[in-house]
Amino acid sequence: RQASAILSDKHFPIVKRKLPRRLNPTPLRPDFMDATPPPDQNLRILQIYNLYRLALSAILLASFLTNPISTQLGNLVPALFLQTALTYTASSLLVLLVFRRTEHREVPQRLISALFIGDILALTLLSHASSGVESGLALLHLVTVAAGSLLLRKRMSTFLAAVASIAIIFSEAYLNLRMSVPANQYIQAG
Repeated sequence: RQASAILSDKHFPIVKRKLPRRLNPTPLRPDFMDATPPPDQNLRILQIYNLYRLALSAILLASFLTNPISTQLGNLVPALFLQTALTYTASSLLVLLVFRRTEHREVPQRLISALFIGDILALTLLSHASSGVESGLALLHLVTVAAGSLLLRKRMSTFLAAVASIAIIFSEAYLNLRMSVPANQYIQAG
């Protein structure tokens, strides 16, 4: 009793003062833990990724066209590699030009998701046309999934990783069943 009497409000009045706005703690909200960068930074990351897409597709296309016989690029299905590389280069250039015009607007998440899924499809086709995982092109999916995890919210980045893994495993299975390619690449594909 004595301890509670000593510590009562009568002896130690509670001073209520308002903290400055910058010192107020941020309440926990569901989106508080979301690691998505701000829209301006998001747009900058997207522009850098689009430059990467254009450079990658142009280098792959130029490498294939300069010496198609001695390169491993497109050695299994050259026509598929050429068509995919041309389409990937043209779409990369188009996307780069479209996103240059959106300086201060937020790009819709569905459009970004479609862009990354298209990249996964193109890289899978390029890898498939070049003997699958053995060519090393399947490793380029890592850059796509990493950039997608920076730009996309919540579960979509996990979905991109799953789509990339399934696409590469399916490509390896197709190569094994239809093209009589040795089945020793399943471990690397997964």
